[in-house]
Amino acid sequence: MRLLLAEDERAVRFTMAEALSDAGFQIMAASDGQRAIDLLLSPDSIDVLVTDYNMPGANGVEVAQRARLLHPDMPVVFVTGRPDLLTERPMHPPCFCLVKPFSMAELVETVRQAAHH
Repeated sequence: MRLLLAEDERAVRFTMAEALSDAGFQIMAASDGQRAIDLLLSPDSIDVLVTDYNMPGANGVEVAQRARLLHPDMPVVFVTGRPDLLTERPMHPPCFCLVKPFSMAELVETVRQAAHH
């Protein structure tokens, strides 16, 4: 399974990427929303999008909307400290939400659920 991880905080992105890689996922990482959108356009297939909600360049919902234009059924996992913001702009399933703070075990389990949805 190949996933795109969009997270602007370097240390958080590194920790998440390491945990997901250790769990067997192939990771493409982006440090902001625009870079994530650029990676969505790459020829490499992406099975799951894991994105922070609040990022510079384009927020997580904008990244997810672009992903769904290209791949309508792509599972999306939002990572946020403000889950209330996601209710303002809901997305159709498969859509998952992890509220900060969360453990790396919770991250891996949520991404596995999304990947097999």
